Amino acid sequence: MNYSDIMNEISNDELLKGLLGYGMFAEKIPPVFTSKPLYDYCITNGYSWLRDDAHSAISYESMRNISIPRILSIPYPTCFVNQCKFLADNWYDFTNHTSGRIWRYSI
Repeated sequence: MNYSDIMNEISNDELLKGLLGYGMFAEKIPPVFTSKPLYDYCITNGYSWLRDDAHSAISYESMRNISIPRILSIPYPTCFVNQCKFLADNWYDFTNHTSGRIWRYSI
């Protein structure tokens, strides 16, 4: 099985749900921080509220106990939704383009 076979197993709806519903925060973050409500909102209300504005990530500096700051950041939510939607809308084009030409590594 190669990488393109795995990509072909993922539908664009599964990709959108996985990225937007569960991919905004790292797994190490407590479960109270989730993007599932954002995914549910997008599915229920559509995407007409999105704009194409550019934004930086939302960052926060947390001081470690060795007096060196740790920067924590998440993507700006509307930019993240735009990116996930773009990937899901074009997923079949990506899988067709990469099928057998770029991804030559076997798993």
